[in-house]
Amino acid sequence: MNTHKDLKVPEIKIDRRKIEWEKVKGWEPWTAIMTGTFLGSGLLPKMPGTWGTLAAMPLAWFIAPFSVGEKLVVWTLLLAAGTWAGKKFHDLFGVADNQNIVMDEAVGVGITSLFIARDDWKLWIAAFLFFRLFDIVKLPPVSAVDRWSKGKPGVPLNPWISGFGVMADDVIAGIQGLIVLVVLARYLN
Repeated sequence: MNTHKDLKVPEIKIDRRKIEWEKVKGWEPWTAIMTGTFLGSGLLPKMPGTWGTLAAMPLAWFIAPFSVGEKLVVWTLLLAAGTWAGKKFHDLFGVADNQNIVMDEAVGVGITSLFIARDDWKLWIAAFLFFRLFDIVKLPPVSAVDRWSKGKPGVPLNPWISGFGVMADDVIAGIQGLIVLVVLARYLN
């Protein structure tokens, strides 16, 4: 006797990198694409998160002489822009946390590099490596926030929550990287 418990439901695979270019018409979708992909770096074929992190490093280096407050304003504005872009991606393509979005990596590595001086190249390399490590490994609470940002299968997710969720896990990974860098810098100096 077959019961509903015996039925296997195939898991639906969603292409989280797909961009339906025919839907990208007008200034708003194009602005969302350029913002979310951090000027197109997230559109590169492999390792979009790594490319987005690398693309953000010159901005982080450029603003290194700014005060911590000024840097936080820059990264907060980019956090808001990334949240908006994540929402627009969700609206356009119906996928929470499209993998082409790398503004989250830009903000995350910006947070990790918050206290680095321009001339400390070893810490710049460490910031890149530690941020990528925490972003990829997703130690708690990063993993929980990452799962939350994608929603539950079959349950519609508010696009604004999805947009913020795209950014939130990388902000936490950035803070984790920052903590390691601060400790590391203390022992190196």
